Amino acid sequence: MPKWFYVPAGEVIKYLYCGSPNTNNIKKVNLADFSTINTLNIGQRSHALAVNDGYLYCGGTGGSGTNKIKKVNLTDFSTINTLNIGQLSHALVVNDGYLYCGNIGSNNIKKVNLADFSTINTLNIGQTSAVLVVNDGYLYCGGDSNNIKKVNLADFSTIDTLDIGQPSYALVVNDGYLYCAYYASNNIKKVNLTDFSTINTLNIGQPARALVVNDGYLYCGSGNYIKKVNLTDFSTIDTLDIGQGSTALVVNDGYLYSGSNDTNNIKKVNLTDFSTIDTLGIGQTSYTLAVN
Repeated sequence: MPKWFYVPAGEVIKYLYCGSPNTNNIKKVNLADFSTINTLNIGQRSHALAVNDGYLYCGGTGGSGTNKIKKVNLTDFSTINTLNIGQLSHALVVNDGYLYCGNIGSNNIKKVNLADFSTINTLNIGQTSAVLVVNDGYLYCGGDSNNIKKVNLADFSTIDTLDIGQPSYALVVNDGYLYCAYYASNNIKKVNLTDFSTINTLNIGQPARALVVNDGYLYCGSGNYIKKVNLTDFSTIDTLDIGQGSTALVVNDGYLYSGSNDTNNIKKVNLTDFSTIDTLGIGQTSYTLAVN
């Protein structure tokens, strides 16, 4: 950190972690001054990242990716453990001490006990998983089929299937609803989780590869544009050209960060006026992002 950079007493600096399927490196970005401060070679490529209790979990994919989950200690930013789960991980999510791993090349969800970092269970859900999200004790799985699978985490069993009419490569939950997007469709699907039914479809005029919710709005990224959707009436209210595609979106402290698999840049968007205010070149693409 530059000597002149002042952090008020009691303020916690957040970091953005960037993974790529094109390099073995994880990039660490200081969000206080929006600068790259560290690089860690974990020995494999990353398609998915998840943060929990001071550790970063990195799922391997294709190329030099492996069947391994890498565990990174965020205190000193070092790889401290490796677990072979027997398949690639294109999606990761943490819930209640367990890591769930999905794969677009397998119908299996792997359940990993984070206490001892071991694979303890495998569930065949009958379809591949490109994205996972947890809500209220259930795991929702989207992938190349038109179905969303609902898994009961209490006994780790598939309990329901919903055909939403398109594949899902991005999922996000907000206020009792599941929003689903696909990189080859202009439609966002809205699913009522109370009765697990599709209740609405919104054409946003472009495909969406990444979704994130903040303060009553859904942000959808794909090509060069971020679409802003008002969740109160489920309508598109604004569009921002950030000059690059978005494969990953995260929100922190009033800003939206967009990672791309097309460029080496991270884009920073001010959500107050919905404008791009900064660009950071990190020297690699960013397919997946996590904040801690």
